[in-house]
Amino acid sequence: MTLHNVKFFSAVLLLITFGGCSDKTPLPEANCHLGTVQAPYWVCEEHLEGLLTAVGSANGNDTERARTKAITHARSNLAHKIENRVKTKIIRFFDTADNNKSAGLNTLTEQLGTTISHKTLSSAKPIRYWQNQASKTTYVLFGVSQDRLNQTAKEILSSAIKYRDSKK
Repeated sequence: MTLHNVKFFSAVLLLITFGGCSDKTPLPEANCHLGTVQAPYWVCEEHLEGLLTAVGSANGNDTERARTKAITHARSNLAHKIENRVKTKIIRFFDTADNNKSAGLNTLTEQLGTTISHKTLSSAKPIRYWQNQASKTTYVLFGVSQDRLNQTAKEILSSAIKYRDSKK
């Protein structure tokens, strides 16, 4: 493995690792407003300390079906957040290293973002549910701990380095 590759994977690993927070903070109980209805805080502001979260929603009279759809939407939103976070950190690394012209940067960021997102989502779970009785809209807060995202990123980057080294 070249020195450039070692520096790259090390930098990405450090960026992802130190981007985390503690997951010990309790969920806020404040309310927000959706039109004329008061909703739980997390429906309007999905950021929770130590967690990477996303909200999904779905309409319907069948509460269980609406909840399932809302979870699907929240998972999708969370996957996009994870992918974007990984891609942004990789691109920022190359911008600061003044090496943005590296061959395969776009492919690498896509692959790492997608791989880390898919693996991290396996440990994500619904945190809170709420149904707006007036509109019959079900909201789901879905999330994963920042520590889990960091651990997954470390595992995938370590595997990528080992695989690349074995090919030399």
